[in-house]
Amino acid sequence: MANAAPKIERPFDIVCDTDDEKEWLSHRHTGLGASEIGAIIGSDHRSSPVKLFYEKLGIIEPDDLSDVEAVQWGHTLEPVIAREFAERTGRKVTTGRKHRFQTLRSREHQWAMASLDFWTGEGSELWPLEVKNVTAWKAEDWANGAPEYFLAQLQQQLLVTGAERCTSACLLGGNRLLWCDVERDETMIRKIIFHGAIFWQRIVQGEPPEPDGSEATKAVLAKLYPSDDGSIVKLPAALESIVYQWRELKERTKGDEKQIALLEAQIKSTLGAAQRGIFPGGDSVSWASQARKAYTVQPGTYRVLRFHERK
Repeated sequence: MANAAPKIERPFDIVCDTDDEKEWLSHRHTGLGASEIGAIIGSDHRSSPVKLFYEKLGIIEPDDLSDVEAVQWGHTLEPVIAREFAERTGRKVTTGRKHRFQTLRSREHQWAMASLDFWTGEGSELWPLEVKNVTAWKAEDWANGAPEYFLAQLQQQLLVTGAERCTSACLLGGNRLLWCDVERDETMIRKIIFHGAIFWQRIVQGEPPEPDGSEATKAVLAKLYPSDDGSIVKLPAALESIVYQWRELKERTKGDEKQIALLEAQIKSTLGAAQRGIFPGGDSVSWASQARKAYTVQPGTYRVLRFHERK
């Protein structure tokens, strides 16, 4: 595989090309990467807008995947997969960079960034090549090409590079190589631009997005507010209907768990570190710290959300 930079009309700037991983990672705070956009438009259920917001501001650390063996093997096998793809397809494959890590930034949409695995193409035309090492358990996801949760990443790469297509090469279960070309989807790209620009403005202004009911958001709120500070705050009247709806759903034999999670996230986000919040009518809701004794689990502290009627 050659390493010469692709000779194409560039609607992007190379803002980082380095062998220093820490320097490369520092650029992640200056925009939204292609692998992050799915969290914003709702296609990546491993993350959420709330989680990404606090990671971008450096308030919480991103998940540390350095010791995850599947991730390590993915990095190790990237050049192997790309080389085999080139041999089977006859297409040229190039890294397009001088060093190990590189970040591209859209000139028109400054918040939009991408770090490509490789470039591929035929003749003088080159486009992004994204390489994946996928467990056999995910085989069904790839039965009809790149899965939906992966498409947002590919389309942002096309947004940044201006290319008309990109290619996904996937080693499935360690013994089956699949690949497909994904054409530029202007509808999805407009969606990415719309939601990406709004989200980045929130980053600039420090305005958190509305919490959702995802497990990712639940985990973030627990990290941000691991214990209460004993304070009592006045709650906005608008939250009262949310609390009553949450209470009603919790009392049902079979409540809507997704809706309950959403309402709980909204309540917890409003309370923050406060132990209790009081509505104008006197009802209140608490998110108080509670000690957990050591039995089969380690002792610790967690917070319990409860409703309290006015006495």
